[in-house]
Amino acid sequence: MKIIGYLIIIIHPKTDMLKLFLISLIFFLENHVYTWSQCTPPSADKLEDANVLCSLEELNGYTCSNTQYANPFGCSPLCPQGGTSTNTQWWAFTSFNTQATITVTFNNCSVNGSGIQLGLWGDNLCNDIIVCNENCSSQGQVSISAMLQKCRVYYFYINGCNGAICDYTISIMTSPRECNPNFKRINDDLDRNIPVCAGVTNQEFFINYPDCNCKTVFEWTLDGNVVGIDSNEISLDFPDEGDFQLCVTAYIDNPFSGSTCDQYGPECSTIHVRKETNNQTPKLITNQLLCAFDTSCAEINLDDPQSVKFFRWQTTGGTIITQNPELMNSVCILWNQQNGENGKVCVDYQTDCGQSRTYCLDVMFGLGVKEIAGQNETIRGLSTRLAAGIPTGQWQKLSGPGKVNFSNINDPNSKISVSKYGIYVLSWKSQKNDCLMQGLVTLKFIRA
Repeated sequence: MKIIGYLIIIIHPKTDMLKLFLISLIFFLENHVYTWSQCTPPSADKLEDANVLCSLEELNGYTCSNTQYANPFGCSPLCPQGGTSTNTQWWAFTSFNTQATITVTFNNCSVNGSGIQLGLWGDNLCNDIIVCNENCSSQGQVSISAMLQKCRVYYFYINGCNGAICDYTISIMTSPRECNPNFKRINDDLDRNIPVCAGVTNQEFFINYPDCNCKTVFEWTLDGNVVGIDSNEISLDFPDEGDFQLCVTAYIDNPFSGSTCDQYGPECSTIHVRKETNNQTPKLITNQLLCAFDTSCAEINLDDPQSVKFFRWQTTGGTIITQNPELMNSVCILWNQQNGENGKVCVDYQTDCGQSRTYCLDVMFGLGVKEIAGQNETIRGLSTRLAAGIPTGQWQKLSGPGKVNFSNINDPNSKISVSKYGIYVLSWKSQKNDCLMQGLVTLKFIRA
């Protein structure tokens, strides 16, 4: 676009000596091309001085002209197949896409009208050419396409062939961004409400996000106060009860300029801090010695089972037959293990203080402990009659302060006498389908 400018200055002095003074100044501007544009973001004359943009898209719609002065700085050759820097302009950018097409549309070329050439390098040392157009084109439009790596810095140039000066516009087409770390929720908690025990230390919180190989800075805040940076994980102490808002924001920074290229979040959750009502160490209780295909029950002992929001029971080798086990601190299990095999029952639970640890017990099959030896009793005197629940078996003394005499150790209703007062534990053993069953009975003998 050629510009011819006229400037007329009229000075009307108030003195009598000078009535009228007219100066006409005509500027005729030839052999120069101007494009009225901001040319933003500005280019650099040298590759190593190029400002790194946050994305290639910042050049979309860019309108400017080749420099009107000699600028022979750049890769030599500009393209491995040829090309010489004459008035080269350089830009750098961080890629968030994997595919890109750069189209430069130009016109009004002066000096020699040879057109322009363009290319893309993967470093600022001219060692890694990505794509380039080494042939000078005067057809009015040139395009290059390339596959890119996410979060890598690239260097793009435009050069006037043999010093040509053209007006040009850059158009950018890219694949969808593949470096959008769509946040999960804090601790993957779906309802954004996280229970924690008052007095807890180093309570861990995390945010999951796709790793884009970009430098990502995480800022954590608690009730608006910054409590952590850099990592997607944080550990916090909660000495007191209350409700607190924990938020995390991710920033992808441009390490070359210090500016923020992208932001994700904030993602927030409410931390509910409450006192623990189950102060004793929970204990899982179940019969660990069973026969094949037995049914047994398991219970987790708690101070306040009503404070539990839900239980999570799991078994290996058995099926829970209790209705709504997630609401129960005890369940019954139908086992499907053979004698000689093992099973397992486990439970954990959720309270306002958070998730408990998991409690487990192993169950062995082939030696069953059963309630087959009768009821525990207190006896006045030194003798009594036993009452086992299974007709075949054998009695045995397990503990006690004196001797035990059985009238018939194979009689479920055997008479016994003891030599001293005190507490005795007896067992009744019986065989059933290759499973040795044992029942225990406790007898307390006192003076009449």
